[in-house]
Amino acid sequence: IRTPAKGSNYNKVMASAYCNLGVLQEGQPQEVEYYQKALEYVPDNFEARYSLGSAYASRGNWQEAIATFREAIDQAGEDDKGNAGKALQSLYKAAMELIRNSGSPPVSREEMMERFQDVMGADNYDRLAANAAGGAGGAGAA
Repeated sequence: IRTPAKGSNYNKVMASAYCNLGVLQEGQPQEVEYYQKALEYVPDNFEARYSLGSAYASRGNWQEAIATFREAIDQAGEDDKGNAGKALQSLYKAAMELIRNSGSPPVSREEMMERFQDVMGADNYDRLAANAAGGAGGAGAA
């Protein structure tokens, strides 16, 4: 196997390779390790970060998934609405599972909304509410 020469593209190539290995190892213990390794090479690699969040979620590691999806949303920023929306939808689902499995379900709509805001972060909660109100079919439709 040919290793790319170290240079400007080296980190991107290595991050892509590790991200692909993560995809190939879906559901296996190495999956998380490969995505983490990809992020060591390129910390702002959205796909690796999003996939890491998805790997955590598939294992029921809701806290790690939520933290990683929040990072992915921040990383995508306002200019990349597609990736930000994808990560926001996954954040919503992970937050729902965390709240559902908390052992103390919310007793009112207001308490449920407060918990979502706490778990998702105020900015992400506001984005979610704006998507739902705008009828964009984004995460609010999940």
